[in-house]
Amino acid sequence: MKIAFIHDWLDKYGGAERVVTAISEKIGFDFYYAYVNKMTAATLRSTFAGRDVHVTESAFLSHFKPVFRKLMPLFPLAVRLFNKQTEGNKVDVVISSSWALSKGYRIGNEMHICYFQARNFKYVWDEADLYFRGPAKMLSFLKRPLQRFDLQTAAN
Repeated sequence: MKIAFIHDWLDKYGGAERVVTAISEKIGFDFYYAYVNKMTAATLRSTFAGRDVHVTESAFLSHFKPVFRKLMPLFPLAVRLFNKQTEGNKVDVVISSSWALSKGYRIGNEMHICYFQARNFKYVWDEADLYFRGPAKMLSFLKRPLQRFDLQTAAN
């Protein structure tokens, strides 16, 4: 059985990364994907319970590491591109740890088990006013489509 593990991004060793560590200690996987990886090699090893992992940074978000969170209006596009890019990888099970993107991974009929992080996609729900302020207020019309994206991908 081939298992893929997906996490939105690895930024620092915080709460979400501790969840990834706990999952990694219990479940082996064949592929690992992240949308953005900003961790050092040593931190990656500790995150994945000391195992060497091949991190595939997918879609275009990895090119914008310093500011990728500001590209939130493009997250649905990132998921579509990610799904297209990984289409040839045949897996039986996808395990994801997600607060925004990874729950939207769907390339075939594989089983997808997702651990939803607390306050899932909070930037389009309860913290939308914090995100869509200043110059970003001009993009507030994207709040409803992003909420729809969040609900649709959670239904996967």
